[in-house]
Amino acid sequence: MTEHELFVGLNEVEQALVAAELRPVRLEPGSLLVREGEEADELYLVLAGELSVVRTVGLGHSRRLGTFSAGMTVGELGYLERGVRSADVVADSLADCRALRYAVLDRLAVDEPRLYAKVLRRIPWSVASLRHANLEFDNDLG
Repeated sequence: MTEHELFVGLNEVEQALVAAELRPVRLEPGSLLVREGEEADELYLVLAGELSVVRTVGLGHSRRLGTFSAGMTVGELGYLERGVRSADVVADSLADCRALRYAVLDRLAVDEPRLYAKVLRRIPWSVASLRHANLEFDNDLG
């Protein structure tokens, strides 16, 4: 797990502090990790498997916006925007993830500001590309 991008640059003590807060999430193929419109209250570290970001196009139709694989983080857009999920995330294969509640990150900001800053810097800035994909998708519909 410490090979995950979120742990890069953290010392052993910092890794242990963050790892202690992670909740295991195992998914079967086709299982839903997050649902569009739900409150965004966790981000997910993908340790194994592949997951797709999917938006509903119409009745019974959907469009894949991207794929996440081992070493990537899912759900950080919700943390940065403090909103709801912008898309579904579905397991394409058996997937092993770890969930990190946003409340833990908020607590780190107060109790361990240096660690919080390190973790925040590691949250991948793929957020911009996901936001762009969401905008393109919305424009295609409009």
